[in-house]
Amino acid sequence: MSSQTTHEIPDKASQAYVTTVALGLAAWLIFNSHLEAFYPIPWLAADGLLGNTLFFVISGLGIFSSLNQRRQNFGAYASRRFWRLYPAVLIALAFQMLFISRSYSADPMEILGMLFWPTRFTYVAIIVPMYLLAFASHRFWPKYAAPFLGSLCLLVYGLAYGHSMESFHADTKLSIGTLLPLVSYAYFGFAFCLGGMLASRHSVAGFRWPWFWLAVLMTTLYVGIKYAMVVRGIGAIAYPVLHVLVLLLCLLALKLLCAPDWVARVLKWPLVGPFLAKSGSLSLEIYLVHAVLLEIAVFAAIAFPLNILFFAFVTFLLAMALQRLTKFLQGHFEK
Repeated sequence: MSSQTTHEIPDKASQAYVTTVALGLAAWLIFNSHLEAFYPIPWLAADGLLGNTLFFVISGLGIFSSLNQRRQNFGAYASRRFWRLYPAVLIALAFQMLFISRSYSADPMEILGMLFWPTRFTYVAIIVPMYLLAFASHRFWPKYAAPFLGSLCLLVYGLAYGHSMESFHADTKLSIGTLLPLVSYAYFGFAFCLGGMLASRHSVAGFRWPWFWLAVLMTTLYVGIKYAMVVRGIGAIAYPVLHVLVLLLCLLALKLLCAPDWVARVLKWPLVGPFLAKSGSLSLEIYLVHAVLLEIAVFAAIAFPLNILFFAFVTFLLAMALQRLTKFLQGHFEK
């Protein structure tokens, strides 16, 4: 979940993906998806699937754009990835251990797993291997690295989907618990590779009203299908249809929400523009902070909808503080 608001694209792809607004919206979609305890109707806590998919697509776009643009050794590449991701992750985990959970295992391997990989954050568990695979595949097969990795992800997804079918019975409601973790990992890995495929192509970003109305139509269809699968337990076994729809929505989001002229206009809106701009730059921090603060029950206990507004306000403030702290530490160690 990169906080880069503008990803650099190779010349032939045109530099027209400005991801500020898309990242800001995705961050708050993920935030909302974890608030079941905050809503009087729990299923209103949505939509993490769309938000996370968009994050992974944008991450793949940024990583492969960087790899396509300049040759770099593994040390420099890994250093940039580490400094963007791990200072914020480690600070968030330290805060959780010291002030919230106040308990941890003394087993060195468990500590290593908790602090570095896979950690308690799903994004970190998926994105770190994808970083490594992206570099390795691009070094040996730069032109087809993203399609190759995407094909592997689809293969794993298909195998895991076939195995997951055993978990679905009549009226089974679609949830994370009914899917093998490998299904979600392979799906988000493919989303990352989809972004990588876009990095080597001409940008399609550009706001047009026909595309906007198509996005509205597809979003309505997506909400209806997801409601049927998740809330009613109707046709949940066909969840790949939901994944395909989300991927298509993400492509439309890149086209509509990342067009430079449209983003420039949105960022000029009073209050909303600066808020989205800052949220886009805080995407990783918002994700980490709210995931840690969810363990504090006092937020959910406040009357609805003040509970959500207050939780979002605290998350936003702490995310800004976390970003400033990580930038300070990075600057200190670079010196």
